[in-house]
Amino acid sequence: MNRHEAEQAIAHDLNTIDMALIFAKGRARTKFIQHRKACMAQIKGWNVDDGVDGLTDGELLMELSA
Repeated sequence: MNRHEAEQAIAHDLNTIDMALIFAKGRARTKFIQHRKACMAQIKGWNVDDGVDGLTDGELLMELSA
């Protein structure tokens, strides 16, 4: 799986997790939260690799639109 495919899979997972957290309880909710944390950790790692980890929201938006 290339990076673009991985990014798309994570985006899909995050959307699914957000919806599931509305209804999930107990152990299932805990697993969704753990998976969300893992997804966010991967995104933060990519941000470091791309050199955008220290940017403000405005700077990041400008970088993305350039």
